[in-house]
Amino acid sequence: MHRMISTAVAAAGNRCLHFDKDGRQCKKIAIQSHSLQRRGPLETIAESGHVTKIGPSLKARPSEDRLLFECIGVRKASTFPGFCEEHDRGIFEKIEQQNITLNEQTATILGIRSMAMELYRKHVMVQIYRELVEDLKLRNADQTLQNYKWIKRGAERAIKVNTRKLKKLFRDYYRGVSGNFHYTFFEFDRQVPFASTGAFEPAWDLDKNCLFECNPIRTHWNSVSLFCGNVGDNFYAVLSGYQKYRAHRIDTFLNSLDANSSDLISALFAISVVHLENCYVRSSWLETLSDNEISKISAMARSGILDGLGSPLPLSMRVRFPKAELISYRKI
Repeated sequence: MHRMISTAVAAAGNRCLHFDKDGRQCKKIAIQSHSLQRRGPLETIAESGHVTKIGPSLKARPSEDRLLFECIGVRKASTFPGFCEEHDRGIFEKIEQQNITLNEQTATILGIRSMAMELYRKHVMVQIYRELVEDLKLRNADQTLQNYKWIKRGAERAIKVNTRKLKKLFRDYYRGVSGNFHYTFFEFDRQVPFASTGAFEPAWDLDKNCLFECNPIRTHWNSVSLFCGNVGDNFYAVLSGYQKYRAHRIDTFLNSLDANSSDLISALFAISVVHLENCYVRSSWLETLSDNEISKISAMARSGILDGLGSPLPLSMRVRFPKAELISYRKI
């Protein structure tokens, strides 16, 4: 499996994922970009230069549980070959500062990072399942083979959809945000011990309503981008996405997040663990949790990775966070 993952990562390529306003992709080689700002979300939760990653570990041996709480250095945490040095520095400099402005451009920049990372992950996923399919053909494992082919087709579909969305995000970045781009900002009055980012297709909202389209080959994929993290002394959460009309599932999902809820931060954490494989926490915070709460976090991670549509229950699971007051909320 380790050899297969290494081969898939190499085959996925490392071309810069920047697109200009006319949709032309940069031809330069990508560096290892941080999907979460190192100076900000990661360093504010780091201890001795390390954070704990929640979710599947590629370093786990076949005999080990792949859903580990993995200690990782901030230099490597959340990195992927996303952008060349010029575009990595030029585009994201505005959100690397101690204070960020809550506006459309900030949401667009954060969305670009999230979507680019998910696009790269889907390229790797296609390569992994391509090798798995070839291996199963040799073993004549028909049922598993069909399942893997279905997953591979879904990932290939996601690549096409995500590429279109990334081009659209860049177009909006350069030309101005379009009318069907919607986002929600939350700002809290103090730091919180976790950070996450990524894009996902919500199967359920927080009111346990099913939102997933029946056919994963035709679904839009990764409709919602999410960023959670500390910038300066405050904690921010930004959710964004494109929609053509108000009854869209993105709007339904965003409306299920209650800005007045006392456990809003815990709900954002549950969304991050269930839907993203790019969530990091302060290690000492984990030590303050009970065994029951640690089990809840493991159940959240398993539901997002192993169970497909699964159940809406993991999104309703909550763990304790230091109290933080919501001081700014904006929904566009």
